[in-house]
Amino acid sequence: TRLRQICCHPSLFIDNYKGESGKLNQCIEIVKDAIQSGHKILLFSGYTAMFEIIEKELQKENIEFLKLTGQTKVSERINLVDEFNSNPTKNYS
Repeated sequence: TRLRQICCHPSLFIDNYKGESGKLNQCIEIVKDAIQSGHKILLFSGYTAMFEIIEKELQKENIEFLKLTGQTKVSERINLVDEFNSNPTKNYS
């Protein structure tokens, strides 16, 4: 598990890590390229902490998104899925 975490982003493994992550940088570039091409994106992660890191980067880039995790209530999930399906500008993580 620890090796998988460090492969996702070093801050999941190293406390107070302030450096960059090549994997995260590439992920954000792919997301930006896909959005510019008119695509919607679904991102999956086994670590909710990784979503927090991705969220911060998406917010820096002013990219709107919806978030669904295992903690999301069933009633909210339905609303999120409906919004994703009906709103062409929202992305999903």
